[in-house]
Amino acid sequence: MRELREEQQLVSSVSVSNMTYTAQGLFYISAQLPSENLEQVEGAIAHHIQRLQTELVSVEELERIKTLVINRYTFGCETPSDRASLYGYYQAVTGELTPALDYLSYINALTIHDLQAAAQRYLSSERYGVVTVQPGTP
Repeated sequence: MRELREEQQLVSSVSVSNMTYTAQGLFYISAQLPSENLEQVEGAIAHHIQRLQTELVSVEELERIKTLVINRYTFGCETPSDRASLYGYYQAVTGELTPALDYLSYINALTIHDLQAAAQRYLSSERYGVVTVQPGTP
């Protein structure tokens, strides 16, 4: 986000997320940007993935991201309904609640080497799909 939005001003927003299913999952990056920046943003994202695979992020950056993830998870579990949805999801996907109950400990234990290994195993800067949504022209 810092590079694409704040430094290069190519996007108005950028985010990442994942969806985990029983047999497989999906990791995705989304961005809002002027269509003329699409090629440059796509290249910058692919380059950033390559850097994650070959260079270690700083401990400070990992700690910052861990704090964001932990806060999002914690605030997403505030109500009984939130927790019921979360537990139902984990029960349906993994067949047990332990991953949901241990999630914060798991995130806290991640190291910069774990992050790099995950990027090497699960992300590709060459094999991906791009979906663009643009407003229609009158």
